[in-house]
Amino acid sequence: MEEAYQEYKKNYEHFCNEKARKYIEDNLFNGANRTSNTDILMQLYSELGLDIGKHTFYDEHLERINSIFGLDRDIIEVASRYIPAFANKIAKKQLALNRGTITVYEPELFEEKAKYSNMTIHKEKFTEQTKINKDSLGIGILTCDTTEAMIRNFCKNNMDFYISMCNCTHKSNNIFSAYQYQNKMVDLAESLLEKYFFEAKVPYELFSYTDSSLLVEDSKKYSFDIAFLDVEMNPVNGIQTGEYLRSTFPNIILIYVSGYIDYSVQGYKVQAFRYILKKDLDALFKEDMDAALLQYRKINDYFTYKKDGETIIVPYRDIVYLMSSERKVTVYTDNEETDTFYAKLDDLEKQFEYHNFLRVQQSYLVNLKYALKLSNYNIYLRNNIVIPVTKRNYQQLRLNYTEMKGRM
Repeated sequence: MEEAYQEYKKNYEHFCNEKARKYIEDNLFNGANRTSNTDILMQLYSELGLDIGKHTFYDEHLERINSIFGLDRDIIEVASRYIPAFANKIAKKQLALNRGTITVYEPELFEEKAKYSNMTIHKEKFTEQTKINKDSLGIGILTCDTTEAMIRNFCKNNMDFYISMCNCTHKSNNIFSAYQYQNKMVDLAESLLEKYFFEAKVPYELFSYTDSSLLVEDSKKYSFDIAFLDVEMNPVNGIQTGEYLRSTFPNIILIYVSGYIDYSVQGYKVQAFRYILKKDLDALFKEDMDAALLQYRKINDYFTYKKDGETIIVPYRDIVYLMSSERKVTVYTDNEETDTFYAKLDDLEKQFEYHNFLRVQQSYLVNLKYALKLSNYNIYLRNNIVIPVTKRNYQQLRLNYTEMKGRM
C-alpha cells in the first residue's frame, strides 16, 4: 500500500490542491486500515490501483451500466464524494472505445481538474434545477442526500438513469423511487394515445402498467390489439412479455419503446411492428400510430364469433346490420343470409363502431356503408331495408350519423 500511495502521489498529486493532498494522506492513507467508511476505502483502493485483478463493487455496477445502457455516450455522475474513482473508471473505458464523455457534479471533490480529456468536473451541488444535457445518461453510486434531486431532475428531462441506493436515512424519507421515471414514461404514452384517439375520433380502451406481471395477468381476461412495451420492463422484460402476448394474441401489434437502438434487433424475435427511441416518442408518435392503425385494419377486417363450438368468420364489410333479442344477436349480411349466436350488443358495440357501425337504437347496430339516409326516425338502407331508430336521443344520433358518414 505504501508503494502504491507513493506512485499515486507522483502521478496525480498535481491534480489536487495542498489541502486535498494533506487530507488524503492524513485521513485516507494513514487511516485506511482503521476506517470503517467503505466509501472512502473503495475510492482509495481504486485510485491506488490496489483493486486491479479483483471483481469489485465498482466493476459490478460498471458491467451493469454497460450492459443496459452502454458506456459509449455522454454520462453524468452525481455525488462522487472526495475522489471520482468510479467516473475515472468510466473515463478510461470511454477513451478505449474512443467515444463518450463523463461529467461529474460534486462540491466535495478534492481534484481541481480532471485527469482525462473526456472528463469534466463541476465542484457544485447537483439540484433539481441544474441544467444538463438531456440526452445524457445519469448515474449515481451511493448518492445519499442527493438521490431525490437526481431523480427529480432526470425525470423532468425524460432521461435514462441508474442509481445504486445505500442504507442512509433518506431511504425512508418519502423519496421517489426509480419507478418514478417508468411512471412518467407511461403517463407520457397515455396522454399521447388519448390525444391521438380523441383527434382521430377512434373508439378505444386503454390499459397501462408499470408492472409487466400485471399485464400478463390481465391478458387472460382482456383481448389486446396494440401494445407499447418498454424493453426494460420489470419483473418480466419487454421481449419476454412480447413473446407471451404474441403467443396469446397472434395478430397483436407490438411497438417497442427504448432508450437505445441496439435493442431493436431483439424486437424482431417477436415480430415487432415498430421500434421507437424514447427521445423520439413525442415527435414520431402520430406517424407510428397512423401506421399501426392501418395495419390493424388490414389484420382485423373480419368479425369472428363462436356458435356450437365452431368459430365463424364474417368480413365486417359484408355485414349490413346486427339485431339483438333476448341475449342473442342475429347477423344480417349483404347476400341476405342470417345467423344467430349468443351475445350482447353492448359487448360488441365498441369493436363494431371502429368499422363504422352505428348503434341506432337499443337492438340495432347498422353498417353505415349500406345507409342511404336518416330521416323521420328511420334509417334507410340498401335493398329497401328500413329500421326504426331511437326517438329519445334522435338529435344526437343525427350528429353521430353525419360525423361518421363524413369520415367514410
